[in-house]
Amino acid sequence: MSAPKSIYIVVSYAPGFHKLLEYVRRFHPEARITLVHPVGYTPTESERKYIDDLVECPSRSLSPPSGWWGLWRLSRELRGRGIDHLGFQYESITLRLFAIACRPKEAVAWLGNGQLLQLPLDLRGTLADLLAHRVSGYRVMLRSAWHAFVLGAKNEPPERPKR
Repeated sequence: MSAPKSIYIVVSYAPGFHKLLEYVRRFHPEARITLVHPVGYTPTESERKYIDDLVECPSRSLSPPSGWWGLWRLSRELRGRGIDHLGFQYESITLRLFAIACRPKEAVAWLGNGQLLQLPLDLRGTLADLLAHRVSGYRVMLRSAWHAFVLGAKNEPPERPKR
């Protein structure tokens, strides 16, 4: 895909959000970066130097359930703008569905470990991807529980020696 002309990034209250904006500006210096934020959010000075424009979501939150209606209304507005690139600092089912509703050319999540996660822009791909992640997460959780509670109980010495 060619370099994006417009990049919309949904605000995150997670630490290091300004680093995400810096990263995007460094790799796409010619792109117009727009910050999508809820009502009442004020970008910090370190965030302002990397963004070109602001778009306000009509709700006070981008989280479910109160933020769903605002995200739905905002997606209709953004769809009309013709977004090249929509980005998030993390991914969730709500943000994935928001990306599908906005109809960008590309949607990604920049994860905290430095990975760039391409998000599918169709409902079937999104649900399949989420199911695969859930199954993988449950497998790891069950394996951890097996080691902690079954093998650990059998192999660990007692906390206090019996007298």
